[in-house]
Amino acid sequence: MLEPDRGEVERFVGALFRRAYRGFVLTRAFSGDSPWGVGHWRAVAAHDAQAVVSAAVDFAARCAKAHPEPVVFSPPIATFRDSSSAAEANVSLGLVLSVECDEWPALAREVLTEIIGPATLELASGSTWPNPETNEREPRLHLHWRLCDPTQTAAEHSTLREARRLAARLAGRVGSDRSAVPICHPLRWAGSWNTKGAPRLARIVGGDPEREVEAAHLFAILRRAVAGLPGGDAVISAGERESGELLAPSIEDVAHALWVIPNDDLSWHDWNRVGMATFAATGGSDQGLCLFALWSAKSPKDVPDVTRARWAHLHTAPPSRIGFGSLSFLARPHSDGPPDWVRLAMEALG
Repeated sequence: MLEPDRGEVERFVGALFRRAYRGFVLTRAFSGDSPWGVGHWRAVAAHDAQAVVSAAVDFAARCAKAHPEPVVFSPPIATFRDSSSAAEANVSLGLVLSVECDEWPALAREVLTEIIGPATLELASGSTWPNPETNEREPRLHLHWRLCDPTQTAAEHSTLREARRLAARLAGRVGSDRSAVPICHPLRWAGSWNTKGAPRLARIVGGDPEREVEAAHLFAILRRAVAGLPGGDAVISAGERESGELLAPSIEDVAHALWVIPNDDLSWHDWNRVGMATFAATGGSDQGLCLFALWSAKSPKDVPDVTRARWAHLHTAPPSRIGFGSLSFLARPHSDGPPDWVRLAMEALG
């Protein structure tokens, strides 16, 4: 009998779902590319860790009993608004940066650890990779970094997705599977059985369960690391074209861009475009509203109540294709000039 290891499941949930304060964990399994056991899929309140563990152990046991059919127990490591879908559009909280290291896994771990720091959890998935230099089989790894503040908005989810893409690009130089870039991607859990071939238990092999990272900072350091690679600028530009709503590396970068973007007699369309880009670049934060209000006040047509109302509306329909990349594009033709406005803006932000 291939029984799941409840202790490993508890360690996995405790490390990666620690900040899951809302939404649902959706149990999922697949056989090849096809969903498996759909009638037994469940939605479990994410804040109830023991309920999540129990549901995971029960369904992982059901998956293991299908052996020799190679069923993969792989719920996404994220929470969802409801049970209707595990698609990214239904994500409530993005919890982790995850990277699958399928080839040269030890080297990929070394590369990413040097850039990001130690992972929160390192998982040996149960599969192995034949090292052509040593003729030994290395365990394939999943590396996870927990976010100290889960992503919540569409713009924040986009930033996490882009960070995962950049991390996969860095590890991909030595062997990362880039299919795990979406934050809703199903991934094998510790304590479940890998039955592709001889059964092996997926288990935790390293990491610091107290280690956390901040999403915007993570994106910034990965962006700098990719920029240093041959052709790295093209990789970054492609991501910005695909995800124009990306968060800015810092609030100061948004302030610098807005300082140089003119606002004397813009049309409503152009004014709204800057507002949408600022909203996405700052994740719809109160600081973002303050900066947008300060920028709007540069125009004689400024109406503060309209500015606040527009920002409130954007919370109901967040931008999906515009963000910090657009602010940078609009700012680029104008001189940098002295940073007085930026200094005053940052003082206003406290």
